Amino acid sequence: MKSLLRDTAISATAPSPSAIALCAFTLWVDHGRPKNTNEAIWLEAEKQLIARKA
Repeated sequence: MKSLLRDTAISATAPSPSAIALCAFTLWVDHGRPKNTNEAIWLEAEKQLIARKA
């Protein structure tokens, strides 16, 4: 039961994939559309969105 509650709490605070995608696209454009940065920009977007919710 504790695991279920913990997983629910984590998912409640995690940004949606569509929110991350929008933020990542904005970051990618702002950085000049660099090649081969998909994962790094996605993680940065996720980090920024989590920080906004905190």
